[in-house]
Amino acid sequence: MRKPDTVENHAFFQNRACEYFPCHAGVPEEEFNCLFCYCPLYTLGERCGGGCVYLENGVKSCENCAFPHRRENYPAVLARFPELAELARKKTEKKMAFERYIRSGQRMLRCGYTTGTCAALAAAGAAELLLTGHAPETVGLRTPAGVPVEVPLAERRKGDGFALCAVVKDGGDDPDVTDGLLIQARVERTGAGITIHGGPGVGRVTKPGLDRPVGEAAINTVPRQMITEAVERVRSETGYTGGLAVTVSVPGGEAAAARTFNPALGVEGGISILGTSGIVEPMSEAAIVDTIALETRQAAAAGNDRLLLTPGNYGMDFLNRFPGLSAVPRVKCSNFPGEAIDIAALAGFREVLLVGHIGKLVKLAGGIMNTHSRNADCRRELFCAHAALAGAGQAVCRALMEQVTTDGCIAVLDRAGLREPVLESLLAATQTHLDRRGGGLALGAVVFSNEYGLLGKTRTGEVLWKRWNE
Repeated sequence: MRKPDTVENHAFFQNRACEYFPCHAGVPEEEFNCLFCYCPLYTLGERCGGGCVYLENGVKSCENCAFPHRRENYPAVLARFPELAELARKKTEKKMAFERYIRSGQRMLRCGYTTGTCAALAAAGAAELLLTGHAPETVGLRTPAGVPVEVPLAERRKGDGFALCAVVKDGGDDPDVTDGLLIQARVERTGAGITIHGGPGVGRVTKPGLDRPVGEAAINTVPRQMITEAVERVRSETGYTGGLAVTVSVPGGEAAAARTFNPALGVEGGISILGTSGIVEPMSEAAIVDTIALETRQAAAAGNDRLLLTPGNYGMDFLNRFPGLSAVPRVKCSNFPGEAIDIAALAGFREVLLVGHIGKLVKLAGGIMNTHSRNADCRRELFCAHAALAGAGQAVCRALMEQVTTDGCIAVLDRAGLREPVLESLLAATQTHLDRRGGGLALGAVVFSNEYGLLGKTRTGEVLWKRWNE
């Protein structure tokens, strides 16, 4: 047992033989503590609590700070060690980057994972912490694309009746405004089933036509499925049969959303929790065009003279419904149908069919061959112009301009009895621009909607679609 009033040698030490003793002024020599010769709080930067200054060259100077050398400050320095441990953990997490790459010419680009994947991973960690009392260091799942993702938990805490975990969003080599955001999931016990809610930083739907109904949190269908599956797996493994409520939150989400299209689309108060594949592939324009060219050349080298182009996963899923097309090679053209058409022509293809969601391909009716929204977004304007040509009145045109999605525009046309003539007009304009871009190619387009299914085909698209599906 330690005797009272003895010197606490573990908390105080002097090295009077040191040529620098005492190295800082302002502390009585008999009280000068050498224990923290190199201050452990230095790495905390301006948050260290001492009298540091930063020089013009960016170096932190502690010349006038004697905080760690005051005998009475030993407990205060020790109390900051949890912060140092957290800082070390975060640095370790940064090194544990998601290691999945796609090839782009002679470059390898690192993929990231979606906000939906982050929410599902965080929910799994929180469910395990709630039901077992222990949170894993890392959490993992298999995304809808079949890609396994395992990442460290950036936050783990348990409270009265709840557990909360978080995962840092990683955008890979093409980060967007959500990159680096903390995606949190709070899990609580409920009566039955698994329910999913949006907390602070997650937007709420305010206009019809989006993935979720008006009033709901902007957590899309696929992320909801991922969250449910991840939590259900933990519930099954632990033998828990009761219900669980998952609340997804994003600190800083509302500020990040202001730099997105969410407010214009009808999502207010935060970001959307998105993702169909669970993986974010780098969207460098040059890299994508290089990849399109490579895949197109490979298809041509295999002896093909027919090619299917589609912007992305929605198009691929739609094409999978038609077994007759399975023998035709497919290339994702992303937002670059114009570039993809040029590449196909140079590669020697004779027939090319562009198949995509109406939200992308309606822009071709205006001659827009780069469909990224930052370059042009005239979907409503095109619907409105072609509706007017079909005889729509001012009220219908105004209603079209108020929609946030092309599915909403289709609904307006249906109510007005104008869907068929407007789509015919749009598809005719699309064919005109495709003929101009394609030169000698037999080039057509097919458009669909996830809500309404197959919507129509251009003139050449009808011919190719029928022949290829025979």
